[in-house]
Amino acid sequence: MTSVLVRRCLTKGFSLRPTVRLYSNAPKFDEAEMFGAQLSKPYKAKRLNRLDYDWTKEGEGLSQDEVDSRYIKMMKLNAVFKGMGLFLLIGGAATIYLSWPNIKSKYILLGKSNKLPSDIDETAFAKKVQSFVGTGDDSVNTYIWGSINKSTIPKALKANDLSKWRKLLLAHDNLTLGIDNSGNLVDLSSDQVLLTNQNLVDIKCSSNTVYALNKNGHLLIIPTEKLEHLDEYITMQRSWLMPWRRLPYYDYKLDTSKAFKRGERKIIDYDVGKEHVVVISNTGKAYTCSTATKENVGERVSYGQFGIPYFSKFDTFPKPNELHEIEMLNTSFDHSGKIISKTIVQVACGDYHTLARDSIGNLYSFGWNRYGQLGMPISYKSESIPYPRIINGAFNAHFPGANTLDIKCVNIKCSGETSYVAMKASPKAGHLVGESKNILDVNKEHYFSFGNGIYGELGNGTYKNSQQEPTKIKFENAKPAGAVAVTTWSTGSHHVICTLSDGSVVAWGNNEYGQLGNGKKVKVSKPIQLPEILPKGEKKSVTQLPESSLTLKSGQDIVTGETNSCIYRTK
Repeated sequence: MTSVLVRRCLTKGFSLRPTVRLYSNAPKFDEAEMFGAQLSKPYKAKRLNRLDYDWTKEGEGLSQDEVDSRYIKMMKLNAVFKGMGLFLLIGGAATIYLSWPNIKSKYILLGKSNKLPSDIDETAFAKKVQSFVGTGDDSVNTYIWGSINKSTIPKALKANDLSKWRKLLLAHDNLTLGIDNSGNLVDLSSDQVLLTNQNLVDIKCSSNTVYALNKNGHLLIIPTEKLEHLDEYITMQRSWLMPWRRLPYYDYKLDTSKAFKRGERKIIDYDVGKEHVVVISNTGKAYTCSTATKENVGERVSYGQFGIPYFSKFDTFPKPNELHEIEMLNTSFDHSGKIISKTIVQVACGDYHTLARDSIGNLYSFGWNRYGQLGMPISYKSESIPYPRIINGAFNAHFPGANTLDIKCVNIKCSGETSYVAMKASPKAGHLVGESKNILDVNKEHYFSFGNGIYGELGNGTYKNSQQEPTKIKFENAKPAGAVAVTTWSTGSHHVICTLSDGSVVAWGNNEYGQLGNGKKVKVSKPIQLPEILPKGEKKSVTQLPESSLTLKSGQDIVTGETNSCIYRTK
């Protein structure tokens, strides 16, 4: 048959010479494939490509389950190889990042200098240590540090600062206000006097509103958006003592006339949270209201921080600046069921929770409890408590023989989501302290914290998101217990600065912006002593700062803001 085909090709003029392929992608033919179809027996030498091959028919006995099983194994193997590749990629990147100083010194520094390591100045390979130049001077009365001036150590507000203050307010980086010794409201950033002749003594901020207390016991409401135009709230009135003089009176005040009862004439103390204020009248009664200068401030939800059951998270949020009595805090029942009156001597507000103590040492808490800042168990039912509850019993575990002791609260303070309490234990009438008891555990102040401690603000050496049981703050220089007492507390959102009775200053908590003033930006979980203010022109490295400790001079005080801190002179 082959000879017949050859003769036909020759008679028709076809050449049998092999042809040259002009294109690489031209089809390739196999002569066996061309003539195989004309053979008497089936042609079985045909080459198959991967599209022609039926992978599912590998054998007659291969079931569909086996095919699926092999497919799954192949997919798993593929995932393993991809995972290993990703792991190697991340590991390589991390190795380069961690070894970058060595790589830089070896390939960049040496590459530029073309010298051996022994020939290069050793300073090229030395680790850079941060250093600071002091701004302290006897003529400077105000030092600020933190996010407001990007400084991690106290820095003079002004080189020739001569101002002395009754109080300072570090609301945020763009709002720093002070009350000078004449009781005027001053903007620290511009030295502009915003409000005069009001005899202010204290100042705090909530809901973008400044609440300032004057010596007459009135709480002034000052909108921050109108600080440049406070004249619209001022009227000129004649003085009772000097009728020939007309004095300016600030009219926008917290109205107490509808809430105060007989004998209540003024506000003697107060504190604010994010959206509420709690005040104490001259008769020791507590009142509260929401804060803002506008009724339409968006949707707001109560977390129980008002201590009034009908202002819970399920009820309508109270109107701004409308006072309500906290009746369940001001009154109680005796053993016979008779209503008795209590005297509230101190209140402290966190962002959305409140602490209060009465004249006999009972400690009360109410509001938000997500982090245990009320000193109560954390659960869905107790996430917010809209009425005051006494929590003195939570401290019994820290005092051996608690049933023979009278455990009282003597001081309270709150940061954003954390509570700080000073407790004192003394023997009950008719009881003696046993010999096994540490005499220093009684008649001395002991300091506890509970709530959020993720930034170290608990001061107990841990970083815990929530702490419902009170734990002791680790004042390392206060051993044995009670040897050193806290004289002043100042709390920011997540950091604390205290002055102690021995004159030292300690701090702990969040330090992201350097608000602790120790030259670093690392959070601290227990009290550390702060370094002294560097004298003007003196230079120290961050490792040299702890060589000295800060001691406040007579007339100096400390105040903290959300992410700032400040030392100022009051006298």
